[in-house]
Amino acid sequence: MRWVRRLSPGASSLLVVAPLNHKQKRFALEYRVDHNATAAALRAGYSSRGASQQGARLLANDQIRHLIDEADSQVLAKVEQKGSRVLEELATFAYSDVSEAFNADGTLRHLRDFP
Repeated sequence: MRWVRRLSPGASSLLVVAPLNHKQKRFALEYRVDHNATAAALRAGYSSRGASQQGARLLANDQIRHLIDEADSQVLAKVEQKGSRVLEELATFAYSDVSEAFNADGTLRHLRDFP
């Protein structure tokens, strides 16, 4: 995290967090693609000569890390919701009466005939 120290005469120092620039925000978005800091730095527009070091430096930035973690947690929440729905559907099939899929003569019922 970049801190800017502003000193005013006769007052205690004030620490202000500098906002992320466009490349840093882009790095956070690109890092989520493949979790490769070097590749994300290149895609965000950083020089190929120092992409590896810049990627490591950017990952150490608390603001960038927070953006990445927040986005990852949102994706994880969606995956968990979808997983719960899949389990509900599987339970519906597991606890259904298979005999309802057949007519009295043993032939398979047409899908439009299911409730």
